Amino acid sequence: TDHVSFEITVQKKIISFYVAVPASMTHYITEQINAQFPDAQIEETDGYNLFLRKGTVMAAHLKLIKPNAYPIKTYKKAETDPLSAITNPLSQIEEGDAAVIQLTVRSAHKKWRGAGVAMAKQATRGGGFDKKSGLAGLGSEFAKAALGGGGSQQQQGMPQQPKQLTQMEQELVRGIEEKASKAGMDVNIRIVVSASDELKSKRYLDNIANAFSQYNLYQYGNAFAAEIPSKQKNIIRDFIYRSFNERRSFVLNTEEMASIFHFPLSITETPG
Repeated sequence: TDHVSFEITVQKKIISFYVAVPASMTHYITEQINAQFPDAQIEETDGYNLFLRKGTVMAAHLKLIKPNAYPIKTYKKAETDPLSAITNPLSQIEEGDAAVIQLTVRSAHKKWRGAGVAMAKQATRGGGFDKKSGLAGLGSEFAKAALGGGGSQQQQGMPQQPKQLTQMEQELVRGIEEKASKAGMDVNIRIVVSASDELKSKRYLDNIANAFSQYNLYQYGNAFAAEIPSKQKNIIRDFIYRSFNERRSFVLNTEEMASIFHFPLSITETPG
């Protein structure tokens, strides 16, 4: 029940950061922000109205293309602050238009780690990773061969030779183990834009969604993909009420979450 919504908005060329919390958590969240950002100025507000009187609204979900256990690229492996790549497309939105990136989160149940830990163990024991699915030891022909299942060596009574993991596979195992070692959060990520016409709305939406490609770990890691629902009513309603959508959720750990949302740093150079 500890739902919190982290939001980055742009209206009239001004980028703002909001945290929407249950009343019972207001004091706790305020303390946490002040502890990490001593110079932060926190102002309680009733919210904002993103929608134009005349215009087009368009929204999209972000999702992970692989299971939750697979990590995304975090700030530890980035050369610059990832926040800048997120806020830059917001700074390009014209003064009369608006947009928001909304991350609705809650604590994840501890069982989310189980799949990742099992995959890492299976891979290190010789299961390897399926070249097509990227998953470890799921009964594919690749994994069966790596485990010696049905091979001539097993038939001849020779000991099985576990497949030696490649350097990239070893890196993936470490990434899976690292992700599972930190606290996890169930996350919905929504992008909502409001513009004077449909073409601009689509362009804004694509530019913001494309900024999330910086977190992609291709081939063996995870990656984001944007999905624009054909029926926009539900996602707009979820955005307005900051609802948590079970069907659209995935798990990020604290390091991954901090790579996507944090307050501006001294090195953040985005105007506005």
